[in-house]
Amino acid sequence: MGIKVGEWNLNDLMRKEEVPSYIKKIDSTIRNLEKYKSKFKTNISNKDFNKIIDLLEEYHKNSSR
Repeated sequence: MGIKVGEWNLNDLMRKEEVPSYIKKIDSTIRNLEKYKSKFKTNISNKDFNKIIDLLEEYHKNSSR
């Protein structure tokens, strides 16, 4: 008695049509993060630090989908 494996249906996670949109969002977030690379030092301002955190959260939200 074997286990029959069927096709995976990932539509509950994300429709195929949505993938390009999420890739664009992720790429945009990464480009924005790269702009802060030079500011990421011990004397970073609170405003810049918070913006980096926001961008990291946005990246995580879109990439974990």
